[in-house]
Amino acid sequence: MNYLDLAVQILPGVDGRFDVRVASDEGEGKSHMTLPFTLADLVGVVYGVHPYIPSPPDNAVAAGNPPPPPTIAPPEMAISLGFKLFDALFQGEARDILNRTESRARSSDQTGVRVRLTMDLRDLGVCEAAALPWELMCRADGSPLAISSNTALVRAVDTPLPTTPRPLSGALRVLGLRSNPPGTPQLDLQQEVDAVEVSWAKLPGIEVDFVKPTQSAILDALAAKEYHVIHYMGHGGFDPASIGGRLLLENDDGSLRRVEAETFAQWVADSPLRLVFLNACETGRTPGRAEIPPFAGVAAALIRAGVPAVVGNQFSVSDNGAITFAKTFYARIVQGCPVDAAAALARKAIYDETMPVQWATPVLYMRSHDGDLFPRVSAAPAAPEPGPSAKAPISAPPPTFHHRSLCDPCQIPVTAQSASAAPYLAALSRLAITISLRSPPRPSRRQSQWT
Repeated sequence: MNYLDLAVQILPGVDGRFDVRVASDEGEGKSHMTLPFTLADLVGVVYGVHPYIPSPPDNAVAAGNPPPPPTIAPPEMAISLGFKLFDALFQGEARDILNRTESRARSSDQTGVRVRLTMDLRDLGVCEAAALPWELMCRADGSPLAISSNTALVRAVDTPLPTTPRPLSGALRVLGLRSNPPGTPQLDLQQEVDAVEVSWAKLPGIEVDFVKPTQSAILDALAAKEYHVIHYMGHGGFDPASIGGRLLLENDDGSLRRVEAETFAQWVADSPLRLVFLNACETGRTPGRAEIPPFAGVAAALIRAGVPAVVGNQFSVSDNGAITFAKTFYARIVQGCPVDAAAALARKAIYDETMPVQWATPVLYMRSHDGDLFPRVSAAPAAPEPGPSAKAPISAPPPTFHHRSLCDPCQIPVTAQSASAAPYLAALSRLAITISLRSPPRPSRRQSQWT
């Protein structure tokens, strides 16, 4: 799948409005936007969105009267609010450039539009806009943008120049972290770990290591080898009062250790990572209030530290939703999809009419130029035999085999060079299978754990 980039930047304006700048090969444009609603309006619409509750002494919980559960919105509410988001962001010149870019993409085979949504989290005026789930955007006909590989939606934050991953010349190395320390809701992780280790050990060109979720074990592993993927399974959370995002890891004695986003990002900052998959709640969330540091979310902190792509969840996520999304994501990667198309199709796998919706919760942050995170080093052509009759080799394109798979939107030509990536991409498919082997899902496996 090829993509035409559509850069969409949201900046704080005046009188409570935001400036929108849009640019693609089809031109540049500007418009203005007023947010159509706040995050609180999505309670009961998007799974895991909870109203902000002040400190305990000021609310009903402290008095022994917990607030009633949020009312579940009717199914059409998600589509209605999604269209309001779309209509607010794309209007005037911005809508015109989107339409022209999509029209150009439709004129080419296997080409879509990558909407790269950028906001400078250091600008306090953009916090409220950044906290909204733009992945909920829908067109007037009710079709969501983020579940179609033809309109991949990725988030970017203002960091140094985009990163292009170096081609892999050796094994693909994956570091697995599972964390379920005492004092946190019990998770069924051992079955997943066992299955991953058994399945991946049978594949050539793959090295998979699971280490204890402690600072010393993680740093020792990253110092010993160059890892390209980190897959985290466990609990995450976001403290709306002050701290921001965190992962629930362990101390050396096995006790609970709450690790803040920036701390974890610094642990992995010097590693040649291509992808970090955070299979936990609220790991993709950004601050909605100016009082919290701008890169306090786990995914945003990792992106700023140099990781090319991070998958996380903006809000709480159900066990079934987490399993299905991850399983589909890795399956689409092995079928040849770039990471942004894989995320779109994984959202489609959890798209249904159940309310509140979950398909708008997963979020992909990407700072790489495109979604091809695992390029392989091309083999050098053999030198001609010496002798008077030796001729210079004729440059010719490698043979092409059209790979037809279940991933119809990602039926891309596979060259001899890219075919060499099959063994280590196949490992991601194995992970997709093993994720589904865990015990029957509970209603909410990865609820926010920030206290």
